Amino acid sequence: MSWFNYIEIYLIIGTILMAILDITFNRVKSMLDDEFKEGYTNLERVYVIIMWPIFLYNLIKEILKVNK
Repeated sequence: MSWFNYIEIYLIIGTILMAILDITFNRVKSMLDDEFKEGYTNLERVYVIIMWPIFLYNLIKEILKVNK
């Protein structure tokens, strides 16, 4: 596989993760306060798509911390 394929897979995983976060946010939007209903900005979306391994690691770490 070439570098292009690795970059493509990396971006596809990040895009799928961001789509899951957007869908989840839209489903729970009615339960949030008005100040949090604005959703993700485009800059935040790009950040998650690029930095998804770190984001996913921190998300899992926080979920495990809450369950203890």
